[in-house]
Amino acid sequence: MVSVLSNIRAIGITPSAQTRGAIKAIGDELKPGMVFAFNIDFFDPKWKNGETGSVFAETVLITDTGAERMHSYPFDFQVLPA
Repeated sequence: MVSVLSNIRAIGITPSAQTRGAIKAIGDELKPGMVFAFNIDFFDPKWKNGETGSVFAETVLITDTGAERMHSYPFDFQVLPA
């Protein structure tokens, strides 16, 4: 069993109200078969009239031996021509 709150606090992060609510709903334990999607959205409405942004995402499956990425897309940044 992996305690989510214990690990979050161990790295010095204070869980947000949303995180505490999610943990209350699903429990403070990661179990095989659970799938989590993590998204980081970068957006600045003042830059390029708010018509652009970036999303970085990862989806993982919890297995008996740990976390497994659900896709094989590389971590490298893509550079698009201007």
